Amino acid sequence: MKTLKSGIMRVMVPLTDGFEEIEALTVVDVLRRAGLEVETVGIVGSVIQGCHGIRVMVPLTDGFEEIEALTVVDVLRRAGLEVETVGIVGSAIQGCHGIRVMVDKRLMDINPNQYDAIVLPGGPGYKTLAKTGKLIEVLKDFNARKKTIGAICAAPSILAQAGILDDKRATIFPGMEKELSYPRGNRVVIDDNIITSQGPGTAMEFALALVKKLSGDSEALRLKRELVVA
Repeated sequence: MKTLKSGIMRVMVPLTDGFEEIEALTVVDVLRRAGLEVETVGIVGSVIQGCHGIRVMVPLTDGFEEIEALTVVDVLRRAGLEVETVGIVGSAIQGCHGIRVMVDKRLMDINPNQYDAIVLPGGPGYKTLAKTGKLIEVLKDFNARKKTIGAICAAPSILAQAGILDDKRATIFPGMEKELSYPRGNRVVIDDNIITSQGPGTAMEFALALVKKLSGDSEALRLKRELVVA
């Protein structure tokens, strides 16, 4: 532990593959809340996986866009990530094209601190997500901790309304660009910890960008070949 000239204590937390997530991340979170400058340091490389793997939350509510949500869940699970669908209200959720799914958990039952990333699908249900106070709190907390946040189709507008995109470049469903501070026309846009995409037709690129961010280049390339993505 080192004291900076400003008087703020600086703490290093070394990490390597197989670290215990709850122990390490609880320490990082609590020390940062105490105003200390805490840095995680990879022993080998910069993408480190804990002993329980990386956990991703995909919130769902009635009216979600099935291609966007289920492509992300499928591709991330193929990459070995632990992905859980989380129902905003109830456990049986119906997409905007009539496909019904049973979610893994309900928002009221989860501990957000146990997740490393969150991905928001679009579809008409995005308006319900935008009005869900607990979800907005989770998004703001994830952003403050620089955890990965993904949003596709209309869902980037949720991040914009929460102030998360104030200084970020992002993309959104064509025609909704006015919702963003710094809109871009790309199919997928990555700015720091935020990954955004445009719609159902860009869902595979979006999912692979998330894999690259969370699991590294080699895993994203492996899946691209396996899924025959041009």
